[in-house]
Amino acid sequence: MFRARRIAAVSCCVAILTASVFAQDLSTTTVKRSPQDVLSAVPGNAWAVAIVPNLNQFDRKITTLMQQLQVPIPFAPLAMTKMSLGFQNGFDDDGGLAVVMMPMADGASPGKSVLILLPTTDYDALVTPLGPELVEGTISKIYFMDEEAYVSPFGRFAAVAPSQELLTKAINARTSLRDVLATDRLARIEKDELTVWANFTEFSKSNLYKGFAAMAQMAGGDMSMVEQFDTGSISLRIGESGINFGMHVDAQAGTALAKAIATAGSTDETLLIGLPAEPFVFAGGQMSSETGAQQSAKMMDEMFEKMADKAGEQKELVNSMRAMLIGIIRNMRHVSFSVAAIDGGADGMIGVTLVLTTEGQSKAVRDTAVKAVSILKKVMDDDAQAAEYSKLVEYKVAAEKIDGIDVDHFKVTLPSEELGEEFHNAMKVIVGQEGILIRLATLDDRHTLVVFGGGGERFKKAAAAAKSDEKGLANNPGIKHVAANLPSRKNSEFYFALDHLARLAINIGTAVGESMPIKASQIPDINAPIAVVSTPVGKTGSQTEIYIPMKLLQSAKDIAMAQMMAQQQRPPHPVDPPPPPS
Repeated sequence: MFRARRIAAVSCCVAILTASVFAQDLSTTTVKRSPQDVLSAVPGNAWAVAIVPNLNQFDRKITTLMQQLQVPIPFAPLAMTKMSLGFQNGFDDDGGLAVVMMPMADGASPGKSVLILLPTTDYDALVTPLGPELVEGTISKIYFMDEEAYVSPFGRFAAVAPSQELLTKAINARTSLRDVLATDRLARIEKDELTVWANFTEFSKSNLYKGFAAMAQMAGGDMSMVEQFDTGSISLRIGESGINFGMHVDAQAGTALAKAIATAGSTDETLLIGLPAEPFVFAGGQMSSETGAQQSAKMMDEMFEKMADKAGEQKELVNSMRAMLIGIIRNMRHVSFSVAAIDGGADGMIGVTLVLTTEGQSKAVRDTAVKAVSILKKVMDDDAQAAEYSKLVEYKVAAEKIDGIDVDHFKVTLPSEELGEEFHNAMKVIVGQEGILIRLATLDDRHTLVVFGGGGERFKKAAAAAKSDEKGLANNPGIKHVAANLPSRKNSEFYFALDHLARLAINIGTAVGESMPIKASQIPDINAPIAVVSTPVGKTGSQTEIYIPMKLLQSAKDIAMAQMMAQQQRPPHPVDPPPPPS
């Protein structure tokens, strides 16, 4: 039996690459042959495949990175893989490797549907140590990792499968992955160090999928969304300045998902619009074109319709919210959001800002917020256990006026008797003396502002930034540092500043009396946030890039090493003396 653990051993370098998410692109060596060879060898009807286009390049990058981070490895990944498989001769170090999941009748034995493509410069030299016994044509039976398997020469590859039937189908497939994929997808796979690709169209045709879908439906779930996807992939690219994880989806033509992707729109401008320039922990923005908003509203309406059908006695409430939300989504043009570490003193340590930009629907946004809280309280009042907490939730329209702006308050009062005085004191330090108080205001016919933390003074600054569509946060040194490594055209962008997050967590812990293993001052200003950017690709595709700067990885390693050294240098805890004899 071709067990999963044997498959994992065969694709060792793929596993190592997946685990090793850091590397440095220092290689400009000319590749001896094109990595497209491996794409030509993968059958076009494959359900999924993991591909390393160039093993030698992968090996060099991983080895270089480990040396740079001073992480010892006993063997280079490629050498270790060949050693574990017993390959001495005939293996093409500059070739590509693929582990392919072929169509299966059921999910009972997935290992029986796995095809492995090993690059070779000399097929006979590669397989002779495996004791091949010719079975039929070019197919031989071998014992691979103590398991019976079948092998055949296949272009510049040795194709290995757990059964003769699977191997025969694979090498006689009429189409290859190169025939199935668009030109831009092929180019992407060739450039990335690792790609895991899945064919949702082929999978959704199978009896296995139909069985899963039927089970989901019986449990009240819905897998129909899977049928709107054509293909999808996750990839890893290693560069000198950082690591890039790519996620790509292609929708099936004519589906609602394809229409949503095609109408989403994109821009070269920053999407961090209307946010205050604060030391952010998280910041992001997303745009929507007019046609894209219409399509999104249609998809959301269908989702709400299904929810209403299952809502029972709450169906009327769901439909009421449905109408209001769909109207807002249809006219939504932009959303910006940030979470910041603030030095608010009595006004807390966390500041949240949400800016909604619509086509003349800002009053509807406010009305929807009022309606949503009303529905929430009604649902709580109808539940015997939750009814006593309903009075702790309050929405007050025009509760205060700041700079001439009527500001609503949404307030949640925490139950004092149940949580205790110590918890309440800690919460006041974190969220401020006002407690859990969210301010919401209609600034004009386009802008709706939601602010938490920092009191009225911070709301005033946030309102000024929102009304003027301020773009100052895009000039943050960290964001500018990573922007050069990301696609300029996008329809959404998000940033996570782990140095700000670490300092905020330490400051909160210290403020509430916790003993922290490290001081906030020991966290340097790294100015290298993790970035997530999405953009349409082709007619029905969407690409998301997750970028991790090398500067962040190096700093994280340095901080961890410093803490380990400090821990080792601390004197051991004194041992209590034994009690005196009685």
